Amino acid sequence: MRLRYLALLLIITMSYLTANDSISWEKFTASLSRDKIVKLKNYKKEIVLIDESNADTSFFRLGNGFSKKERETINPILDKLHYSYVNDILNFTDENSTDNVDVFEVSLTHLSKELLGFNVYIDDTFSPGGHPRYYNRGYLYSLSTGEEYGLDDILTFSEDRALSIRDFVFKTAGERISALEKESPHCNYSNEEVWDFTRWNFRNKGIAFMPKFPYIYSGCEEWILIPFSKLEKIKKSSFPYDFKKLESKI
Repeated sequence: MRLRYLALLLIITMSYLTANDSISWEKFTASLSRDKIVKLKNYKKEIVLIDESNADTSFFRLGNGFSKKERETINPILDKLHYSYVNDILNFTDENSTDNVDVFEVSLTHLSKELLGFNVYIDDTFSPGGHPRYYNRGYLYSLSTGEEYGLDDILTFSEDRALSIRDFVFKTAGERISALEKESPHCNYSNEEVWDFTRWNFRNKGIAFMPKFPYIYSGCEEWILIPFSKLEKIKKSSFPYDFKKLESKI
């Protein structure tokens, strides 16, 4: 059996979910059990960690400290995401394998009065067919409405999106990129193609960007944080939140 590393930074289950509940979802039954409750530092709030045994994954739900409306709005969204990832993992896993993925990690990246942000990271180096699979995706939701915000809902880019993102990151974080390229000369951050599928997540003090390199150069991938103060110039007027009021304490 190959080694598998399951990392979870933040993960919870709904307060009304009891241990060992099973919920039908598409082609399989998700077998859920409550793991533990995590108290968030600097907040009078809790998140509940929920394990799913078939795919050996965990995801979080909002717990005590969040309002009833917030739990009723966000937890069904987290349910659906959790089950969706379980379904994807089970459908992708080699039927002859007893393992799922090497890493399934959910990280809480932002929590303010209005917004919840988190990142999902999957790494499956020994996936079927010998084709490594790795995945990073940031999520951002309104706690009150459940509306999801993508990067293009938050920031304005030119028609050539990849070039626009690259040039903006170089302009605002040039020293960071120079240091990364000096440390690893084979990492070409100037290549516009690595910015075609830019990963991002919403942080406590800004937005972090990461270019996507071919797997052989995945070691080049580093998060590059741009503070809210520098993002203000390209913030979309339709994004209804003030960056200055969004700095969270995570």
